[in-house]
Amino acid sequence: MLIKDIPDTNLQVFSSKDLKKGIKDMKGNVLLSAIYDEVEIYNESNLACLYKDGASGFINLKTKEKTDIIFDSVTMGLEDDLIRINHNKKIGYMNKDGKIVLPIKYGLNSENFVDGICLVEENGKFNIINKEGKILIKDVSFCTSVLSKGYVAVRYNDDYENFKLYKKDKLLSNKEYNECCSFINNRFSVRKDGLYGFLDENGTEVIPCKYNKASYFNEEGIASVKYKESTYLIDKFGYIIKDFKDEFSSFYYSCDGIWVGIKHDDRLPPAEELHSRKSRYFNNKGESITEKSYDYCPNFQNGYGVLYSNNENNEKEVTIINKTGKVLFKIDDLNKLRPIGDYDAYSVSIKNNYASICIANKRSFVNLLDDNPHAIKFENVILNIGSRDDDLFYTVYNDDYLLATGCFIGNLKQFEEEVVATHLHNKNYFDEYAKIIRELKCSKKKSKMI
Repeated sequence: MLIKDIPDTNLQVFSSKDLKKGIKDMKGNVLLSAIYDEVEIYNESNLACLYKDGASGFINLKTKEKTDIIFDSVTMGLEDDLIRINHNKKIGYMNKDGKIVLPIKYGLNSENFVDGICLVEENGKFNIINKEGKILIKDVSFCTSVLSKGYVAVRYNDDYENFKLYKKDKLLSNKEYNECCSFINNRFSVRKDGLYGFLDENGTEVIPCKYNKASYFNEEGIASVKYKESTYLIDKFGYIIKDFKDEFSSFYYSCDGIWVGIKHDDRLPPAEELHSRKSRYFNNKGESITEKSYDYCPNFQNGYGVLYSNNENNEKEVTIINKTGKVLFKIDDLNKLRPIGDYDAYSVSIKNNYASICIANKRSFVNLLDDNPHAIKFENVILNIGSRDDDLFYTVYNDDYLLATGCFIGNLKQFEEEVVATHLHNKNYFDEYAKIIRELKCSKKKSKMI
């Protein structure tokens, strides 16, 4: 969505001269007077939360109905889940229209709803209920964990060590485990007696608890595990894809089908151990996508990897590669480009196929889709804007403006979309960015860039 596409009925929080908060629409019509200490609009509902004198209440922005400002605290539920409200040390639940659907009678240890399921305390006992208040599982321990998609790791009688897996009110297996670490891509990562294994969505143990360490399964159904001293990549049924033996001290998933292997000697003093680390990127087949190891390989960013190392002359290098390992751009000697001793004076962020390179408060960019990528300096900067007082760099490039701030880099349209997505309901920051966007658009028209 662009700024011109925002409907006039879209609402914003605004501040009065005495810093009280209210709500108005995009035309400036005041819908809620600025008399509150804070106002929070819930984008996914018809509600706004109103804070005043240490208490909170709600207004339905559609019907204009308001609750009393009486609640001690409120916690917004996820997506279609209910809002947890606290009044006089009792918990109740409200829907996204502001109607209390579960009475304010539960104990303070009652939790938030997760995908329609919740752990509540009532009369000193704990139960699992649904959004209608129906008890699904009775008399569980307060250590019971509500997972996603209706799954519950149920513990009984304050048994901290063991749980059984349920889906809503159905027991999936009588087998007990110590911990449920994650449920991602239809696999539960579980721990039993200090070892890790995996269950499928029906609670069936498809991979026994035998690993010293285990990651979650990525979107391609690949996980990394450690068995004794060896690190493996395995599929969702436990078959070995790659045996790395004892080559890496740690191995974790980044994104975009890329893994990071790190080797270091933890017997060394901390400073020496840090400098002894070597990292390398791998694909889902366990194949290295780089010809050598590097000092540091952070997570892939939007399809690209950034590699940091010292070359044979002890000069700091930054190399940018794609998912096949092809080198797209390299900075050969950062020592010449940053203040002496300022180790953290450079950073690289990647988005929209551009790399934004900041060295000693100077910002350049690289178009990673160019046949011969090279660094180009930003010509202009606006200091201290936005929610983090970042600098906004911009320059004319390919008959458009290219902008960079924080971790963002992209053209004017992409920047506008980012502003709308991030700051639409924060009037101060939104207006600040919108003014800059309008000025740059006018400049484009005058210079006939469009």
